[in-house]
Amino acid sequence: MQSTTPTPRSFELSSDALKVRVEDVGARISSIFHRQSGLELLALADWTGAPEADTDEDRKEEQWLRRFASGWHVLIPHAGEPLVVDGVAHPFHGEAPRRHWSIKSDGTDIQATVDLESVPLRLIRTTRIDASTVSVRQEVKNLVDAPVRFGWVEHPVLNGEFLSGQELRFGAASNHRRPVMPSQASGFSDIDGSDGRCVVALPLLRQTLELSWDASVLPHAYVWQERQHMAGSPWYGRVDGVGIEPASHPSGHPPVGLGPHILAPGRSLISIIRLKLTE
Repeated sequence: MQSTTPTPRSFELSSDALKVRVEDVGARISSIFHRQSGLELLALADWTGAPEADTDEDRKEEQWLRRFASGWHVLIPHAGEPLVVDGVAHPFHGEAPRRHWSIKSDGTDIQATVDLESVPLRLIRTTRIDASTVSVRQEVKNLVDAPVRFGWVEHPVLNGEFLSGQELRFGAASNHRRPVMPSQASGFSDIDGSDGRCVVALPLLRQTLELSWDASVLPHAYVWQERQHMAGSPWYGRVDGVGIEPASHPSGHPPVGLGPHILAPGRSLISIIRLKLTE
């Protein structure tokens, strides 16, 4: 019998300034649309169609790249290379972005929920829009009577078209800076995210974008840049994105298990990440 995968479902929220779309695959924010300019704030690479059924090959980075749909993902219970922890195989960038979540909307917010299989965690992700601010409330709940260890990375990827020639400024005093790389370039770096803030100018919109997060939960940050650098398979120069990624730990394999967070039995960890546009 041939396995099939359901087509992704999505809901949208709108304000006078923005329109936001959330899909059930990974609870991914697939669009943040700027209504006045008619421009998309997130990197787009939606040529892949519905995700395929999960296989051993699918757990590798190469297959993630082939199915990469850009936008804003959450990476739990870990980010990066595949890992085997306590006899459980964890795919590249973890289970959460690959799963179909239960998703609903009351018109005010969009709530997505999934129980992971690789670790006994329930993820409840609520997206809300208020004027020029998109807020994402992520709850991680331990479902068993034993501590559970995990890592956490938020993975929003901005449209590189808006950012050419700009500078990412981290911290309350903008004391950590990273230039946006030119077209046809790529790069990755770790940043001190302990101030929980990054700002960047958007000259095309005559506005500034600010990403803020709870640094007690996500004290690090990664900057991933893919400015149409990959000319060959599978992207063929079609991805132009700059990822600003609040993280629970430095990049690379976590020093212990899947990551630094440990949830006691029955407890939850909640954090809010905000993307805001200002004049």
